[in-house]
Order: sequence, then C-alpha cells, then structure tokens
Amino acid sequence: MMYQAIQNRPSLSSTVRLFSNPDGYPKLDQLVCDAYRPLVRANASQVRDIVRGLKNRGWNWDERGSAAGSPLAIDRAVVLLDAHVFQVLGARNLAWNEPHVSLNEDGDVVFEWWNGEKKLTLYVGEKVTEYLSSWGPDIDQQMYAGELNGNLLQLWQWFLLPAEQ
Repeated sequence: MMYQAIQNRPSLSSTVRLFSNPDGYPKLDQLVCDAYRPLVRANASQVRDIVRGLKNRGWNWDERGSAAGSPLAIDRAVVLLDAHVFQVLGARNLAWNEPHVSLNEDGDVVFEWWNGEKKLTLYVGEKVTEYLSSWGPDIDQQMYAGELNGNLLQLWQWFLLPAEQ
C-alpha cells in the first residue's frame, strides 16, 4: 500500500486501471488516459501546495534540531515536480504516483515513492538533486544513488517496471 502524503484521501494511483504493453511498462488504456490527465493535474496541484507549505516549517520543526525548509530548495522542488508531471503526461504510457513529501534535517525537500519492493527517493537541495533507488535491503547489490542529472523520466520508467525486471 502506498503511503499517503495527504491524509484521508485515497491514492490517485489506486483509482486508475493499468494495462501492460509489450515493453513491460504499465500503460493506461486510452479511454482512461483522457480522464486521467485532469486527475493527475489536480493531484499534482495538491502536492505542489504541500511542498510550498514546507516554507512554514521553521528551525527545529521536528524537535530534533532540523533546519528550516530552504526556500530555494522548496522552489526547486516545485519546478522538478511540475517537470515530472509534464513528462509523465507527455509519455502517455506512464502512471503518476503521488509522492510522500517531507523535509530532511538539512532543510532539503524529500520526495518518496514506493512500488512493491522498489523505492525511489529524491533529495532536492538548493543546488543539487540527488536520488536513491532501491529494490531490496542490500546496499551493495540492491541500491543506486547519485546526482539527478537531466530529467527524472528514466528513473521513473525503472520505478514502474515490475520488481522482477
């Protein structure tokens, strides 16, 4: 079950019927796709509001000495989110999953997604965005990490593939 970033609301991805194409990626049925786009845009708008709301978290917001949300990192996260939604909708064969949104101890924005055993995490800082992709607990054999150079689409395609691939 996907963690809900917005409480008391069903996950958008649970309301969309997915089909598989020959490449193995989830594919939206064309009839669903036309209805899906406005839902994704509305959901992304709600997530964008959550990200912007992180600016209200001051120093020690978690009572553990964490930094306040960085306004620059938050603005960068909104831009990244908008670009990601645009890419997903443009691909027409990829599903959108709502991320869990939070701050880390440095004031960077954190986006997290789960898909079975797979997890994709983005850390959006003031100057750089880093990612962590994992598909199991072994940090040497089942995790990749690095700087996100370019767009998120390639990582997103990996994330949506069934776990055995």
